[in-house]
Amino acid sequence: MVKNPALLSAAPALPAGFNNVVLPWYSERQKLPAHSVQDLAGREEIAHSLGINVYCPRQTVEDYEQFICQEASLLEELLPNQRITHTLWLRGDSVRQFSPEAITALIYRLNKQFPLDDSADTVRGIELRPSALTDERLALLSGLGFNRINLIVDASIASDDRSLSKLDMAFAHLANFGQIGVECRILFSSDSHPAFLSRLLRDLIQSGCDLIHLAQTDDRKPQTLAQRSTGANLLFQTLTELSDQNWLALGNDRFIPKHHKLHEASQREALQLSPWGFQQERQQQWLGLGIEAMGRLHNTYYRTDATAKNYIEAINNRSLPPKTIFRQPPGCTLAFAALQHLLSQHRVNSKDFQNLAEATGLLDTPWLVKTGNDYYLTSEGIKNLYAIHILLFTLSSKREL
Repeated sequence: MVKNPALLSAAPALPAGFNNVVLPWYSERQKLPAHSVQDLAGREEIAHSLGINVYCPRQTVEDYEQFICQEASLLEELLPNQRITHTLWLRGDSVRQFSPEAITALIYRLNKQFPLDDSADTVRGIELRPSALTDERLALLSGLGFNRINLIVDASIASDDRSLSKLDMAFAHLANFGQIGVECRILFSSDSHPAFLSRLLRDLIQSGCDLIHLAQTDDRKPQTLAQRSTGANLLFQTLTELSDQNWLALGNDRFIPKHHKLHEASQREALQLSPWGFQQERQQQWLGLGIEAMGRLHNTYYRTDATAKNYIEAINNRSLPPKTIFRQPPGCTLAFAALQHLLSQHRVNSKDFQNLAEATGLLDTPWLVKTGNDYYLTSEGIKNLYAIHILLFTLSSKREL
């Protein structure tokens, strides 16, 4: 046994987000200076359609859309084959970064470089806060082909009686643009009031939101045990309340209604938890463009490390900005695959998992139950997915699995 699961279960639970339970497995990290970034693309052809993430920092960068397009051209030259773009997202503070003219020029030029697939499930999305949803902006986005909004709601400091009027106004504007689907990322902390969180969840469901992501803003900072316990209780509360609404959990911090396409996909295959949520394997190739961008090519994640000054300097020199790459070391394939199954499907084949479950002591916990040929997570197991990750990760670090 690697650790005593009882000790882990006594600690407050954490959301099973990408940074908490997936990124630690990519422990082989390497800094790539600008002159060697071409090594990232490799010679192997990209077998699946591409996704593109454009990252927008809070710091305003003049002519940022032009630098993004120049970076896209540099990456395009490195790719061994051109692929159709299945998904395009503008992430971060795009409202601060792009004027209406700039975002129009950006989308037009990117579509020339990486043509967007015209299939029904193609996504063109943008992250926005409720105050940014105006009829004028939504009309612009709709005209540019955007069909998805990730609504960022900050509930990290929220009293019981905090008003939801801004959110209701945002959905009133959205009602005029029925082709735009909405998901929501709720930023919560130990200072979030449970009653406000309950009202917020009900409001989102009634307004037609079809995916809710609960993201803890203070889980990367030092916390007292009381703060961690409060955060864990809010996570459990959300799991319970959304389950009562017949919503399903992916991992323990993302929730979807039963008719959602991700639920249908997860029945066919184990989805992969990425920095951008749960995705099918064919959607796992991503170009990250911009300052602090994150992307994934082949089985390697990368992050642009440049400051605004260094980013501009590199692009002006016709070089890609320096990056950090993240790779999985050999020997953790089986344990990591089991974790991804448990995250997306809440079950794993007993034949593949038996030895791991015995070696970690998971069979001695109330977190798993065997039904037929599979181990299923119990409600306590779903809550404790972060602890299960710790057990599997610790074991895989000690021996090849």
